[in-house]
Amino acid sequence: MIDTTTRIGDVWNVQATTGIESHGRVALLDADGQVLVQRDVDLEWVRHGGSEQCGGPSTAQVVVELP
Repeated sequence: MIDTTTRIGDVWNVQATTGIESHGRVALLDADGQVLVQRDVDLEWVRHGGSEQCGGPSTAQVVVELP
């Protein structure tokens, strides 16, 4: 489940609750809500903090460029 989305320039950060899958879908929309590009993505989560046993904060990065 998506909790928060923030934008800094061309970078969007999306925070989500635990249980996020390793597959997702990313879509870029124009100002009118029309889909410019849409892709299925594989997410490689990297844990930074916490422990292997208990988990912890993790990040995954996806880069999407306009054609």
